[in-house]
Amino acid sequence: MAAIIIAIDHDLCSGDGLCVENCTGRALAMKDNKVFILDLERCSECYYCESVCSSGAIRVYREEE
Repeated sequence: MAAIIIAIDHDLCSGDGLCVENCTGRALAMKDNKVFILDLERCSECYYCESVCSSGAIRVYREEE
């Protein structure tokens, strides 16, 4: 079974919140103008967060267990 991974590079994060606004599962949130994972089990694997991230700070992928 493959696990979903959301990798966030906080050094690249612009803090614009587009990823959080577009997260259909509400798996992401903002704190101190940086994105963080609120609940990975909520991730709907839509990849919207990665596609709207203007700074390239988010990468979503599957990792084989």
